[in-house]
Amino acid sequence: MTEEHIDFNVQVPPECQAGVWANFAAVSHSPYEFTLDFVRLSFGGPTQGQGVVVSRVNMSPLFVDQLIEALKENQARWLEQQVEQVDKDSNEEE
Repeated sequence: MTEEHIDFNVQVPPECQAGVWANFAAVSHSPYEFTLDFVRLSFGGPTQGQGVVVSRVNMSPLFVDQLIEALKENQARWLEQQVEQVDKDSNEEE
């Protein structure tokens, strides 16, 4: 079975354009969906060890597979760029 390519446009509303900072994620699932809680944890001061969920995303198991693949592909490209930058920096020092 071949996958059909579908073009679509995604709009980011102004209130979402800045994004949110998360430094922890918790994943849970039921038989029908996965839930990703993105959390901002505090590592200092009086709130150390406390976390706040900044975004909760519920998704189908099918979409989880697609998300994992997209993350792997993007991480591989990111790592390749990091290696290229280190090589470039090393060559400039010589």
